[in-house]
Amino acid sequence: MAAAAAGAASGLPGPVAQGLKEALVDTLTGILSPVQEVLRSWQQRRWHPTPVLLPGKSHGQRSLVGCSP
Repeated sequence: MAAAAAGAASGLPGPVAQGLKEALVDTLTGILSPVQEVLRSWQQRRWHPTPVLLPGKSHGQRSLVGCSP
């Protein structure tokens, strides 16, 4: 008890509080790491327009096999 009281008096966390802090940091890191990966990949993704094939137009190699314009 004296060591815990001395730690509290000096402003330093005791061994139990330090262990809880480390466990909390590990837990939050485990939760947030996948979220950060998803956000990072979403931010890096660029918008690519979807090609639209209009009827009656020649689309070259994009046209369907066996169909003539």
